[in-house]
Amino acid sequence: MEHDDPVIEEAANRGDQLLVGKLVRLVEKHDDTGPGVPRSLVEEYIEELNAEGTVDGEQMRRELDDHLADDREGAGEASVYEVGEGRVSGYPEVWHERLDPDDSLAKYVQVINETEHPPNSGASSGVAKDDLLETAAVLGDRSREDAREELKDLRADGTLVADADQHPRAGVTLADETDFEKDDWDRPDPDDRSSE
Repeated sequence: MEHDDPVIEEAANRGDQLLVGKLVRLVEKHDDTGPGVPRSLVEEYIEELNAEGTVDGEQMRRELDDHLADDREGAGEASVYEVGEGRVSGYPEVWHERLDPDDSLAKYVQVINETEHPPNSGASSGVAKDDLLETAAVLGDRSREDAREELKDLRADGTLVADADQHPRAGVTLADETDFEKDDWDRPDPDDRSSE
């Protein structure tokens, strides 16, 4: 099977620093058959990266088993989640169920914070900005740069509050006055963005 070059390239750039959860999220980002991806596909990537000498395949397969959570919310230390028959994800099944690709980042923040073990920012309260942007890029129909622009827009209109931009673990939270009576939050239309 031929693999997407971006997955192999980014995985290879991380070398022995590549964690199994990150590999799963890389595969998810470039495979649009969700939710999650077939575990067999992740194992094929592990084999290819092992053959190239990028990772220790045996160790990476062990990590895939050791870090697998099978409950809906997921364990606090889990980095890989079962999301269906033979399918795995870097995100809990409940996120796949509750988030649509076109949902606003505000909905992402809400769902992530309602998870039993949310990946909170180590620097402050809220969802870490980098985690939010990566989640939106993997689960949503947007690039990381589009997610960054959307975050800027939602901060400007008072929907989201974020700590200092320069810190990658800066927390992002819903503004206190944000009203979530709507069932679904649509993300802002890029054409409506100001040019400022």
